[in-house]
Amino acid sequence: MKKITGYEAVHIIVDCEKNDSVDIRCGGPDMLGYDFYVDPDNVNEMIEFIKKELEKQKQPLLNIQKVEHIFREKLWDKKSISECISKGYN
Repeated sequence: MKKITGYEAVHIIVDCEKNDSVDIRCGGPDMLGYDFYVDPDNVNEMIEFIKKELEKQKQPLLNIQKVEHIFREKLWDKKSISECISKGYN
């Protein structure tokens, strides 16, 4: 039996822009952006890092929400967040 290792995480929801109405009618999300799962011990630092990365990549930011303590198999670090944002959400 395979054992799955997990982590307690904070889910950071980053809304960058409103999705196209046609895409929404076809089942797409209302907002385009990112979802990151980070270590609860440095969530505020990661939120500030995400804001700076979005600004650096000239991407809009409408809202950031956080959902406390969710179990995840993998956490995001600064390197993986930076790579994700540089690729864009489209």
